[in-house]
Amino acid sequence: MKKNYTAFTLAEVLITLGIIGVVAAMTLPALVNKYKERELITQVKKTYTSINQALALAQVKYGTPGDNSSLFAANKATVAVIEELVKYFNGARFCEAGTNAKGCKDLNYTIKYATLQQSISGDGIRITNMAAYPRIVLNNGAVIGLNSTLNGCAEVEERGESYNPDGSLKKDEDGNIVYWTRTSARCAAMVFDVNGNKLPNQFGRDVYGLDVYRDRISNTTWGAMGTQSLNNILMDKKDPFVYDNYNIGDTFEW
Repeated sequence: MKKNYTAFTLAEVLITLGIIGVVAAMTLPALVNKYKERELITQVKKTYTSINQALALAQVKYGTPGDNSSLFAANKATVAVIEELVKYFNGARFCEAGTNAKGCKDLNYTIKYATLQQSISGDGIRITNMAAYPRIVLNNGAVIGLNSTLNGCAEVEERGESYNPDGSLKKDEDGNIVYWTRTSARCAAMVFDVNGNKLPNQFGRDVYGLDVYRDRISNTTWGAMGTQSLNNILMDKKDPFVYDNYNIGDTFEW
């Protein structure tokens, strides 16, 4: 008896492979981005936990659990603070501030804010540089920058530039920059980048700002430093990242 076999023709196979290729090309970038976001979320949580643990260990060393004021004593230089704090991170190393810091030249990179911010000079986009901070480099590549307030966690008046919702500097009727003032008891300002000099190097994505107080660390009150993204990540919210996608070299008119 003669048996009949059915099979795909070469044309049908090629058409099917073409369709699969098109679908893959359309969905693969989204899958890759999701994977990268999940990786960043994990790194943010891990680094945030490491900072809390290091501060807790320093508090125990001073015999003051729950109190950061001994580590950040009045008039204690930022370098002295960070040289001490680095000991409480497993396998971490100290990195001086400045672009010529020995063994740290790969960490001299710029960081974009989560949203557009006009530079103080008014002629470009405001950015910050990781080299401006004395730094702790963790064994997984994360970088922590620190600026101590030198006030021993006591209340002082702070002052800064005000911004409009579009990121432009707020000015009075005479064209002068408007400044805000507040009373704060911060011990230090901290910036952490979960993947070092790897992109995207933007607040609200891989870089975040923290304020260190006597009894806690807190997300910085300035939203441009990734406050909303960090809140969302720590609360396990879906699609937590809040930022604007722009390039440093772009020209903006405010």
